[in-house]
Amino acid sequence: MDDDRLSELPDSLILTILSLLDMKDVVMTSLLSKRWKNRWTTVPCLRFDLPFSGGLWVEYSKFVSGALAQWKGAKILEFTIFFSSNDPLTPSCDTDSWLLFATEKQVEKLTFGFECRPHGAYFVPQCLYSCSSITTLSLYCCSFKIERNVRWNQLKSLNIRKSEGLSGDAMNQILLGAPRLEKLVLRSFEISENFTIRSTSLMILEIIECNLKAEAELRIWAPNLLSLEISAYVCGSCLLYVPSLITAILSFEIFCGELDPIDLDDMAPLEMFHQVFRSIRYVQNVSLSDWSIQFLVDMKENDMLVQFPNAEFLKLDFRLFEMFDVRVVLEMFPKLKRLIVDQGFKNDYMYNSVSSEMISRSPFLPHLKTVEVIYSSYLAISPLVKFLLENARVLQEMVLQPNGEENDREAFVSALKELLGTRRSSPYAKLIINEFMADYAYAPELIPLCRCGRGKMLVKCAGKEALHAGRFYYKCPANIKHQGSFLWCDEYHQNEVGAGQAPRYLSGRMYTPEQEAQSASLISQVRAAVLGHGDVRPMRLRSDIEIIITSIFMALAFLFGVVIGKFL
Repeated sequence: MDDDRLSELPDSLILTILSLLDMKDVVMTSLLSKRWKNRWTTVPCLRFDLPFSGGLWVEYSKFVSGALAQWKGAKILEFTIFFSSNDPLTPSCDTDSWLLFATEKQVEKLTFGFECRPHGAYFVPQCLYSCSSITTLSLYCCSFKIERNVRWNQLKSLNIRKSEGLSGDAMNQILLGAPRLEKLVLRSFEISENFTIRSTSLMILEIIECNLKAEAELRIWAPNLLSLEISAYVCGSCLLYVPSLITAILSFEIFCGELDPIDLDDMAPLEMFHQVFRSIRYVQNVSLSDWSIQFLVDMKENDMLVQFPNAEFLKLDFRLFEMFDVRVVLEMFPKLKRLIVDQGFKNDYMYNSVSSEMISRSPFLPHLKTVEVIYSSYLAISPLVKFLLENARVLQEMVLQPNGEENDREAFVSALKELLGTRRSSPYAKLIINEFMADYAYAPELIPLCRCGRGKMLVKCAGKEALHAGRFYYKCPANIKHQGSFLWCDEYHQNEVGAGQAPRYLSGRMYTPEQEAQSASLISQVRAAVLGHGDVRPMRLRSDIEIIITSIFMALAFLFGVVIGKFL
């Protein structure tokens, strides 16, 4: 008899596995065996992702209605109805009955909506507003017409996207009926009237791709808010009261119509933006877009000085315009410790704008320790890199990271030679160049063997939120902590480069002999540039003999301590 190991699993584990699947796949498990025939009818997570088109809508509608009619569970933990189609549709009365079913089963996490706006407005059914069991709610391309009191007493996270007619009154009713709401995300919508977000429980607020009309006013009153992100086309006014704010991500853009920029003095006075920046001046983490940076520079020129005395992290995104006077911005962050500059796509204007006055006038950077520069054209950002190296007095690490666009590597090597000879204000400054690090890290013949004896090490890359974001490292394949279980790829290969080795594989692909020779020649130029200036000190790895001797001495010391302890 064949072993049915899958059926031998505990029921709770099987239900957990089924809860991760789409309902179409879950229902198909009823064909596996008699024991599995009705198992799907008690799965607590119901996900209907409907990639319908044309006449398939009737078929999918019958499938959802039939599945819900046979479902026998007592409570729904997660319920998802999402129409992932680029073709608009006309919702039927079935959609309301599906949401009614979910509310009757005390759903906790609900996701409902459409990929694109349906024919005619789809209003959220009134039964949903009285569902007090919901903790997480996501609505896409839905409209709101609230006719009863909202009773979302347990709601903690609300995500509304592409909503038509989300008025200030509707938002006020929602917030009054959600006293425990901690996270609110509003994406892709238009504010054409006064719009107030007032909540004492709100901790995270994201307003993304918002169009703030000239006659409208956005007011945010959230005394306990910790994180705020605003990405908006601003023609109206904005008032903030966020005294507890820690993180602010601001991306303001000024447009009249769809494409034409408008006169800043006429449509969006600096006084309003000055008030916005003053409202967030005590934050610790700041991220600014190019327009937001321009506002700060213009405010300084108009004697509207703003200081961020507590900010230790700053990210600057330059995507539409030339790189503005970074010196002016850095002077507003006296306690800055970590700086990220993202150049965005290649822009030839940057090189001309930063190469003159910026370098000659030095800000005081007493606390800046870490800098990461993400670039598409190294020649464009090289003056900024030199500027920071010459003026950051306690700089410990600078990472240069390409953003994936085509780069002139020959020009990069030439600029690198000049960069390594730049005078540095900090004697501890370490330069990490990730231009070739992916090639080194993933080269099969260069991945080191782990000292634990379990084969080659794993290649990992630090995440966006890590201190060394985007930096490659090697890790023990068995995930065991021991001597040499963790190695930074750049440090390891700097040691290998010093030994005269070069990778034969680049980016996981086998190159032709001609391409391999060109790559080896280019890497040799980088090696010569690096070692020629003495900028990189190869990390000396301890030999196995040293490790064994050290371990023996540690064991003897431990035994000696135990013996002495017994006598005492």
